[in-house]
Amino acid sequence: MRKLIMLLSTAFLSFTCVGQKVSNYIKEHVTNRYDGKQTNIRSLIDIDGYYTVKEVYRVCFGPPQNRICRDTTEVNFLFYEDGTFLYNFYDVDADYPGNTEAYLERISKGKGTDYFYNRFYWGIYRVQGDTIIAQYVFNEPNTMHRDAWEDKFLIKDRTTIVKLTTEPRNLFRLSNPKKRAVSDRVAKRVVLPATYRPSAHIPAPNSWLKKEEWVYSK
Repeated sequence: MRKLIMLLSTAFLSFTCVGQKVSNYIKEHVTNRYDGKQTNIRSLIDIDGYYTVKEVYRVCFGPPQNRICRDTTEVNFLFYEDGTFLYNFYDVDADYPGNTEAYLERISKGKGTDYFYNRFYWGIYRVQGDTIIAQYVFNEPNTMHRDAWEDKFLIKDRTTIVKLTTEPRNLFRLSNPKKRAVSDRVAKRVVLPATYRPSAHIPAPNSWLKKEEWVYSK
């Protein structure tokens, strides 16, 4: 069954996976597995669109001479019926955060799909009672490591879910002091309830992760 699912998924994938090889550590700690079955999540929340959470904490990026700092960031994420999860995607063709709906429309029409399907944080979720447990892996070329994360979302109603700020944890080793500092800062951020935004252009869940044999149920 696992091999059949892989063949069916691969048939829809026309991209080449980029980034560093997934470490054995991440393979062991990302315990959610993909089996291609419907998760019944549609009976719990609306998924014909995406969710956005605002995270209140100071973050800076860019070179010192052109450093940009923000006190609030927006994070978009998608749940698919087959258990696929996409976290922190955004319009890469415009200044952050750009026009998310227009970006999704372009992807649905086959424009910019290489970046969309090969980057960002793709993962797998599972539903446990009123809680969605999502695990996802950061895929980026020219990086020295991959990060894997786990977030829990509490379902309030069909269009309201809350990211549990006390639960998320970095699944990657935090032996590096700088990594620990970043993780500690992120853990202390204030996360507002997610806002559901309907969309007529939700791309198919053809992520790079589905080319990884280890992520499938045995």
